Amino acid sequence: GGVFFGYLLLKYLKDKKTAVLMLLLTVVNPMMYLLTGVYYSSTISLFFGMGAIYFYFCGKSTKRKSWGYFLLVGICLGFGFKIRATAFICGIALAIYGLLSWRKWSDVKQGVKNLGLTMAGFLMVLTLFSALHNLYVQADYSDTEYTVLHYVMMGANGNGTYSPMDAAYTQSFHGKEAKIAANKERLLERVEEMKLPGIFALMGRKLTITFSDGTDDYYDAFNGAQNDAGRLKYLNGSKKDFFAGYCHVYNTMLWMGMFLSLISGISRQKNQRLFVVKLAALGGIAFQLIWECGEAYSVPYIVLFLVMAAEGIGFMQESAEPLLNRKMIRRGSAAGAFMLFAAVILWGIKAFSGIVLVNDDYRVRQTTYELSTHSAEEVVEQTFTTSEIFSGNYF
Repeated sequence: GGVFFGYLLLKYLKDKKTAVLMLLLTVVNPMMYLLTGVYYSSTISLFFGMGAIYFYFCGKSTKRKSWGYFLLVGICLGFGFKIRATAFICGIALAIYGLLSWRKWSDVKQGVKNLGLTMAGFLMVLTLFSALHNLYVQADYSDTEYTVLHYVMMGANGNGTYSPMDAAYTQSFHGKEAKIAANKERLLERVEEMKLPGIFALMGRKLTITFSDGTDDYYDAFNGAQNDAGRLKYLNGSKKDFFAGYCHVYNTMLWMGMFLSLISGISRQKNQRLFVVKLAALGGIAFQLIWECGEAYSVPYIVLFLVMAAEGIGFMQESAEPLLNRKMIRRGSAAGAFMLFAAVILWGIKAFSGIVLVNDDYRVRQTTYELSTHSAEEVVEQTFTTSEIFSGNYF
């Protein structure tokens, strides 16, 4: 859904050629296949963030019944925010873009009207979620849920990644106020210890972990695989180096296209409506500088990156148009691109067919969970043998 909105957005704001280029980049993007079956907040929220941007420009270009589009913007932002807060970064980017587009008093009046409609749609969704929560969720999680400051504090540890020790530290305090006070104290301690050079070094490590790998932690989604045999070994097993290398190369190409997109925005004085996409992407990158980081945390921004990369590659093609006008070079480039595309598709069909995954039905931290009755003095003996070492211990 997010890719579909990205295609429509590029087709409307740029041209069909650039939109088709984005689809081509999507087809050869390995994460679009590996993460398709992963139903998580980072993947589901893509639809709503891109939908909000697309409906915004539909409303801006329509004089009659534009109120419906801006209501849809608020609804998309509301659902996206409740699913994953990073989707609201698109809303902040739209607000900044709208403010910068005000030129006269009529723009201000129309902007305030559009903002009111967007807020109405947003509040409708929050009210709906609140009503459903009160109706179906009977447990009180106010004493066990993490605070916003917890994730900022955890993002200030050694590499800014998830830390079980930080999680246990926050859960050791009861009540929201106590958790906030403890998180604030720990965060200030770490900032004071790192000082300014350490803070910049931490930001560099967080950007490297989140955006430089290109695998988006897909191997974690395949940890439930039945074995390391067959085609799975080329993805997550003993022969995964080629596929991992492809992910790295693709990610490098994607970021080069994004960089060219920023250059095109600086060199061009007109048609800057894709500025909101760049603003949202840069906002997401900035958000990860203060939040907990991880390889999979780049997933919520992948469609924004694809839109920028398509524009950047299109800009490079326009700049090299005099050279590409030669028929031999143009035909050779088209043939090479087709062969690469066909090879990737054939390899993908062969690699991804026949993979067997184990579906474990389990529940985490539910009220039906029974605590162990073993005491500290009892000895727990292992009554079975394993062919491989444990990747983690669970008691």
